[in-house]
Amino acid sequence: RDARSRASLLADQAAATGGRSEASLGPVSPDDLLKAVTKVQAATRGMIVRSRSQLGVLAPRAEADATADALESIRAIQASRHRMEAHMDHLRAKTDHAATRLQAVARGRQARRSLSDMHEKAATLQRAARAWSERRQQLRRLGSRPVVAASEHEIAADAAFAAQGAGDGLRGRAQLAAALR
Repeated sequence: RDARSRASLLADQAAATGGRSEASLGPVSPDDLLKAVTKVQAATRGMIVRSRSQLGVLAPRAEADATADALESIRAIQASRHRMEAHMDHLRAKTDHAATRLQAVARGRQARRSLSDMHEKAATLQRAARAWSERRQQLRRLGSRPVVAASEHEIAADAAFAAQGAGDGLRGRAQLAAALR
């Protein structure tokens, strides 16, 4: 490194003296001295700029360009983020709509199933009531008292059967018997 510095120094001296050695310099005019100093300063400035660019230090113009590029990148990232958030909001809205629709379908199905159960229970009650009414009419036509007593026992059994089929609709044999009369 010292050899390179010495060679650089000798080259600068040679440029300043116009290629003459120090021994043959003689008197130097102020204009020649100013030219030599300007050349040395220019060479030094060039060397500094080259060393800075090699070290990664940017010139003011390149620094401004890098700042502008960075700001443009930041704006692009912000715009992309905004688009992604808008898309996520759209997807959330679609998901909410789909969930609401599924809930509505499930509630409708449950209501139809409940209605179907009620129809089945009503049909069971109607069957029991018709059977009871038909047996009672048959017994009245026969007019037999012992048969009527047996028939009352059957009526109680039918009422219990109907109460099981009715669920919450009618509670107990007394209510069923009262409803069937």
